[in-house]
Amino acid sequence: MFLLNTSIGWSQTNYSILDFWKYYSDAENQLYKQQAEISFQSLIKRKESISKLQTKNDWEGHQQVIKERLHASIGDFPCKHPKLNPVITKRIKKEGFSVEKLYFESMPGVKVTAAFFILY
Repeated sequence: MFLLNTSIGWSQTNYSILDFWKYYSDAENQLYKQQAEISFQSLIKRKESISKLQTKNDWEGHQQVIKERLHASIGDFPCKHPKLNPVITKRIKKEGFSVEKLYFESMPGVKVTAAFFILY
C-alpha cells in the first residue's frame, strides 16, 4: 500500500517543458511586449490620476507636476528666439525656381543642413 501511494505522488509531477517552450518561443518580441506592458500600465495610472482632478486648483497642481517632470527628464527649454546663424553654401538658379543649400545651428554648435526651393 505504501508503494502505491508514493507512485501516485510521482505521477502527478509535471515534467513537461512545453509550457516553458511556449512562454519563451517568441523571444524576438519580448522587449516590445515588455515595453508595451510598461506603457499600458503608465496609461492606466495616468487615467486614474486624471479622473481624480476636480477643481481648477487640482488641474493647475497637476500641470505643475508635469512641468517639473519634463524639466527633470529633458532639462531647460532653449530660448524662444535662438540665433540660427544660417550659412548659404550654394545657390542653384533654374528656370522658374532656385535652390539654396545651407546649414544653420539648431543649438549652439549643432548644425543642421537644409535646402530651400524658391519659386518665382
